[in-house]
Amino acid sequence: MDALVEHPIRKLEELLLLHLIKVYEARKTSKREGLDKYSDLLIDKFAIHAGTLFHLLNGLIEAKGSSENAKKMAIDVFTINSLLRVLMETYVTFHHLFVHPQNPDEKEFKLLLWKLEGHFEKKKFRILEGDFQDAASVLNEDDIEIASIAATIENHLFRSELTSSEFSRIFGLKEKKAVWRFLHKNGRARILKIIDLVEYTCPTRAFFNLYRYASMHTHSGYVSIEHFEKMRGQLLSDSYINNFPRMAAVLTIFLIVDLATIDVNARKAFDDFSEVDKRDFNGIHHSFRTAAASDPKNTFAAWRSL
Repeated sequence: MDALVEHPIRKLEELLLLHLIKVYEARKTSKREGLDKYSDLLIDKFAIHAGTLFHLLNGLIEAKGSSENAKKMAIDVFTINSLLRVLMETYVTFHHLFVHPQNPDEKEFKLLLWKLEGHFEKKKFRILEGDFQDAASVLNEDDIEIASIAATIENHLFRSELTSSEFSRIFGLKEKKAVWRFLHKNGRARILKIIDLVEYTCPTRAFFNLYRYASMHTHSGYVSIEHFEKMRGQLLSDSYINNFPRMAAVLTIFLIVDLATIDVNARKAFDDFSEVDKRDFNGIHHSFRTAAASDPKNTFAAWRSL
């Protein structure tokens, strides 16, 4: 895929406006209900972030010293890095919830934990019953929803796949604990931090390092400010800038292949792509995911042979 190397910003636009839309629209011909509807919302979120990233990469305003003969654009590297981090998190969340599960029970179990975690996060807001109209009713409805989801988790079929001690590491109503990021094997569970999930889902050092790098900028750590001092007002090379759309494009290809894997209509749309596109997509997916994941030195090698 020469365009991914030579013109990655243009390739990212093509992937979003042509290939991703085709497989996504094909998938949407069948209706999803219940927890499955969140898969479409995560895809929408990914596409919005990627589209915003594309526009930011083209520059915000003309920079000082720009001319008709040599146009220079100001690039917001901090927001670009923050968006890349969110893009990665959105993709690995989608993949872990809707692609990675080995069976419907596992998928539903993790989705319930994901939803419950969200409700627990909402409870951390400091909201009083008198803060707004119907506040008391809203808070009460949240409590009822939490109790309902918790009861479903406690009695879920997938619970039998875990030992009691492992289940207690994943779920605890009193502790307000709901962990959906985990791997399981032979009754054991390996709980994943978000960086672990990125490494497991995108098993190349490039994504691991990019997530670390983007996080430094997101949290305004010392390295972020140090880089700001060095880059401010400087002409950034194409080799530096092109890494951002290139990695976003690979994530988009991951998503396209995922959709073709889990949905028959999306697969038909994928199969209608040109032979060159299919070869490139499958090749990139193999190089950046399948081959990297099969490396015995991979951090999660022992957990992949499920």
